[in-house]
Order: sequence, then structure tokens, then C-alpha cells
Amino acid sequence: MSLLTRAPAFAVLCGWIGALSAVRLGVSPIAAAAAGGLCTAAVLLLGEGAFPAPGSLPPAVLILLVSFLGSWWVAARLVQAPELPRRLDETGRVLLERSWGSSRVALMGFPSGRFLVALPWGTGAMEGQMYRVRGGPRPFRSSDSLRGFDEEAYWRCRGAQGVLDAALLEFRSPPSGWVAWRNGVRSALLLNLPSPVRGYLLAAWLGRRDPDLARQHARWGTSHILAVSGFHVALVVGILHLLLRRVPGRLLWESLFLWGYVLLAGAAASALRAGAMIQVVLLGGALGRPSRAFHSLCVAALLLLALNPWLFTDLGFRLSVLSVLVLSSWSGLPRPFLPLAGPLVWLVTAPLVTWAFGTVPVAGLAVNLLALPFFALFFPLVSLLSLPALAGLPGSALLAFPGELMAEAFALVADGICRILPWQVPFSPLLASLAAGAAAFGALRASSCSVPRAILAALGLAGGVLAWSVRVLAGV
Repeated sequence: MSLLTRAPAFAVLCGWIGALSAVRLGVSPIAAAAAGGLCTAAVLLLGEGAFPAPGSLPPAVLILLVSFLGSWWVAARLVQAPELPRRLDETGRVLLERSWGSSRVALMGFPSGRFLVALPWGTGAMEGQMYRVRGGPRPFRSSDSLRGFDEEAYWRCRGAQGVLDAALLEFRSPPSGWVAWRNGVRSALLLNLPSPVRGYLLAAWLGRRDPDLARQHARWGTSHILAVSGFHVALVVGILHLLLRRVPGRLLWESLFLWGYVLLAGAAASALRAGAMIQVVLLGGALGRPSRAFHSLCVAALLLLALNPWLFTDLGFRLSVLSVLVLSSWSGLPRPFLPLAGPLVWLVTAPLVTWAFGTVPVAGLAVNLLALPFFALFFPLVSLLSLPALAGLPGSALLAFPGELMAEAFALVADGICRILPWQVPFSPLLASLAAGAAAFGALRASSCSVPRAILAALGLAGGVLAWSVRVLAGV
């Protein structure tokens, strides 16, 4: 089986990633599109060889065309400045509220677009509330540093067009509909469940992080457990698949529950990627064309980048895609080697984490081997046992006690591992090159590339990443 039949979307995705990377380095969109086309051509040559099979030339040309035009389209949108109105006086809804430095900000949706609004001191805006806002929009501050925080990238990938300096912020109405129900679930979790059970369910159900739990999992190297991603979405859909296997119209019900959960959890980039990927798998199964996880990942990533190219800059999106890429591309390992999947994910994602946050704990290698099977049991069990307490049934809070014991036991084990393995790994060019080589080899093998070609390409990419990392660090 060739790349054209096994994973054609992978070749296109490589082109788009190459183009978006180039345009972020200051290359023009048309030149970035050319670079993207070259990346796709290289992947096709690696997968198909210099002498492709008869009949493979037309689909290869089509893939190259889609890659070039798509690369141009997403690259141009990434550098295109949004059109901002001179003045804005509209009523909008609070989509997201969070701390930002020493103040609090709200991402608000208006008829003319999404804008970031700084909240006056003492104003506690809640998700879903409606406000009348009057002010002058301005663009975000962008960062020219490759390693510094980029305010524009952070908010543009969340759909914001600019910052709104509000001269008037007038409350209009409380949350309603779906958002009000979501806020009600949050209040019920906070009022009826003990810590840390409520913290875990806030993360798994609503995509909200408890600060204490977030610090613990950052120390253990398991922060991904608190970010709704493929792990959580797959758990939900897997349970539904078992419960609804004899129900007519199962695809419709599974799809409704899938996207309902993604929306309930806040529709983060990692959750959207997981939802799109699993939806592709469900549709393929219903049409009698079972989808491979690797190809489904590539299709999902392309769909999300087409909707919002700024997702390419989002750390959560990158970590989510890379993690699933490793798990899906190395899934063909013999059974005795399957435990290596966790360390491989750690290796491939460590450069991104250390580039953003400075270091990554070595203990994460061991803790993650326990975390995935533990939380695969913990989340469904605790969710089920917590339902009576959320319904307000007398004495039902006792049912949450086993979950509390399980969480405390995991914390004791994870802390013990951190004491045994207390080291932190900083970013290094060697780590980045090893990660790039491992990811490239697994992805190329999953797309039917031969072992010698995959090794050659992985070594070439690792060498390029090593040289680039050394050069960038020398200039920082």
C-alpha cells in the first residue's frame, strides 16, 4: 500500500506546516506556498519513490496542487491584518474571562467580530453575560522574538481580531441557554464535591483548571491530563460506542454526544482536533471505509488549520497533534514494545514544552506510564459516582469519597516518583533534533515509506533542526 492510498492527507499537511513555518519566519505567502509545495513533493517522493506506480501520477499532481494552493491560502490569512472598525458601540457576549497580568480580561463576541476587553477593577464578568461596550479597537502587539510570548498569536488563535479599549462597559443581561447550563454545572461541582474530585471534573467536563491541581500536574509532568484532548474525547466516545451499539442511528447519537461534549468542555484547540479526528473515524466506519488513526489525525488538522490558520501557533494544538501523531504512527510496534509509546510522546513533546516553559520534569517519563491507565478508569468512575451528589440527593456526597482516595493515592505515588527522579531537562538542540527525527521516522513509516528512506529523511530533518536550534540559541 502506497502513501497515496494510505495517508494522502499527510503529504498535504506537511506542505501546510512548511508554509506556515516559513511565513512565521518572515517569508512572503507566495514563497511560503512554494516551500510548502516542495515539502509535499519530498514526502511524495519518499512515499512513492522516484518511479511511481502506473496511474499514481494524476493523484500525485492533484495533491501537489491542493498543497500549493492551500499553503498559499492559509499563509496569506496568517499575515493578513484584520480590518478593525474605527469605533465600536455594540452589545456582545463574554466568551472567555481570565486573569491577564495584574488585571482581568474578557474575550467578547460582537456582531462585528471578537475583541479582547480589559475589565475595570472589581468587575467580575461571567461567561455568557451580555455587555454593551463602546470603545476604539486596536491591533495586538506582535513579538518578533522566536522565543518570547506573542500576545497576537495567543489571542488570534482564539478568534480575537484586536484589543478594545473600552470607554463604556454596561451590563445588559445574565447568561442564558447553553452557557447558563454550563455555568450551572460548574457551580454544582464547586458546591457539592470535595477537592480534588471537583478539580478533576472541572477539567474533564468543562475544561477549567484548578490552580492547585495544575501546579501538582506541572510538577509531575502530566499537565495534559487537565487539558481536554483526545484522551478525554476518546473515553467519552468509547463508552458511548459500547452503550449504543444496538441503538438505531448510532452514528447520529455518537456525533451529537461527541460535539456536545466538545462544546461543554469549552471547545479548546486540542478538543476540536480530537473531535474532528474521531468524527472522521466514525464517518469512515459508517460508510464502510474504516479510517486509520494516523490519516484521520492529518485530515482533522487540515480542517482546523483551514478554519483558523492561527491554531498553528497554539502550543496546546501542537502538543495535541504531535502526541497523537506519535501514538498513531508507532502503534504498529510489537506488543512487548508498546510501553515505549509513553516515553516517545515525552521525547517528541519535550522540546516544545521546554522552549515555552524552560524545563520539563524527568519524572514525567515514569508518571505518565501510570497516569494514562489510572485516569482512563478514574474519570468514568468518578463521573458516575458524582452524579447523585450533583443532583442533591441526601448522603450522596459519600459516593465521591472513593474518588478522593484514588486521587490522593495517585498524588502520593507521583510525588514519590518525583523524589526518586528530581531532575529537570532544559531545552537543548540535541533534544529537539532527537524529537524531530523520532516524529519524522514514525510518521513516514505510518504513511508506507520504506525503512531506509524513513531513516534517511529522519536523519536529514534531525540534522536541520539541530543546526537551526544552535543558530537560534546563539542569537537569543
